Amino acid sequence: MMNSQNEEKKELSPTEQSEATEGELFQYDMPEEKAGNKKKDKRLRQGFIRKFMPVFVLLTAAVVLTGVYFVLRYISPEDNGEDEVNTISVVSLNASDVKTMKVENETESYTMYKKSGSMYKIEGLEDKPVEEDIISTSIGYLTAIESTKRIMVSDDALEDYGLKAPAATVTITTATGDTVLYLGNKNAGNDYYFAIKDDEENTESKTAVYLMNETQANVCLADRFYYYATDISLYDSSEDNENITPVTIGGTKGTDVHVYMAEDDSGLSYVMDDPVNMPFSTQVMNTILDLLTTMNNAVPVDDDVSEQNLAKLGLLDPEYTLTWENNTVERTIYFGIVEEDRIYCMPKGGTAIYTISADKIVCLGLSVADMCDIITYTRDVDTVSRIVVTSEQKTYDIKTTGKGDQRKVTINNKSVERSIFSEFYATLLGIEIQKEGDKPTDQPYLTVEMTLSEDGSKEEMNYYLVDERYCYYEMNGKGMFYVKKQDVDKIIENVQKVYNNEEIMQAW
Repeated sequence: MMNSQNEEKKELSPTEQSEATEGELFQYDMPEEKAGNKKKDKRLRQGFIRKFMPVFVLLTAAVVLTGVYFVLRYISPEDNGEDEVNTISVVSLNASDVKTMKVENETESYTMYKKSGSMYKIEGLEDKPVEEDIISTSIGYLTAIESTKRIMVSDDALEDYGLKAPAATVTITTATGDTVLYLGNKNAGNDYYFAIKDDEENTESKTAVYLMNETQANVCLADRFYYYATDISLYDSSEDNENITPVTIGGTKGTDVHVYMAEDDSGLSYVMDDPVNMPFSTQVMNTILDLLTTMNNAVPVDDDVSEQNLAKLGLLDPEYTLTWENNTVERTIYFGIVEEDRIYCMPKGGTAIYTISADKIVCLGLSVADMCDIITYTRDVDTVSRIVVTSEQKTYDIKTTGKGDQRKVTINNKSVERSIFSEFYATLLGIEIQKEGDKPTDQPYLTVEMTLSEDGSKEEMNYYLVDERYCYYEMNGKGMFYVKKQDVDKIIENVQKVYNNEEIMQAW
């Protein structure tokens, strides 16, 4: 019987052998007649538990590992509380003790050092416009590094962590020596970088690998331009909008335009006094202010300010220039060539070169006509004390005193209705430019001279007859536009109505 059983015995797999051994140990095949039903049930329960024990173990392990992953994945070194993950101090230095911090990465190599107090510079680039606060903050990031874990990795496996040929090396030097950090790849969760340092725990065959957060890693990966100042206009909209005057546009492609701020009872406005005397477009001024705001965050890209490089980038003889003042300092920005959708720019006398979005400088390339307000004259009536209108036939001398409902008006020493004068003044404000044109050689067809009440200064508007459709308009001897002759004739017609105390009916 036994021999027959042995002859039929087959080779068992390791698992089958294990299960078989466990079966023999717990007597799964004990004959029923040798035990009672109670013992049989107990054996069956025990057998069931033993048989499926590996499954239970795997399920339990999965739950535990999931919990560990959650802790490591979602709890950062900065989290506080009773459930805080224990962190490992990787670097613990006093930032104020750092003398130099050398960064070497795939882009470049540079060394930052403390010159005095809180003043930092980049070695060999002391004239560059660095933001010392950013340098100080970055040093602070790398002098206090903690990791949620330490992984002892065999040296031949460092390549798997991106640490065989590190993406960056940072050397921090204090009076007591150097601390060297090496940066590798991101982890699987994409929220930490692997890093190593010259650590006492490193052996000839194994190295301690730590987790470094993205903010700290970015310091290691940054180029020197990360520390350069980005505000090249020094424009503050909350302070400068009330006193930004004058504004000048120029350059080889730009039209020389000079604009100043005018303030009256109706508020702030801008007036162009070169190349013509015209109200400046509010919309265009807003785009210029937007340009100044954009230059608060220009992108530093180069610091070679040699004549050869400036010429290459169109900054030696700038295509556009923008100069503005805020009653305290004059600032000029140069604009060069466009590459893709970016334009090179730099402040006058600057030591670094920047780019901004090219569409922001469209306002500098507009024609004078597009920069002007279409209305030729916009001065508020309350700022004018006298108006002298001279046509080919007659001269009218209008004087005003008081404002609003208290205004009194005389024309050639004759009192007239205030409301009639107001309608006449509206006629002056209603003249619009039509197109650019050349100045005729004849004497003016009509002259209107304004005396300003504030300082007694004068503004003179001359209209020259071109043909039956147009008159050439100029203010204080400067002009380039045509206006409708019928609008000029309306001035002559309505000033006579003022003299006659006759109601004026406006077309609109």
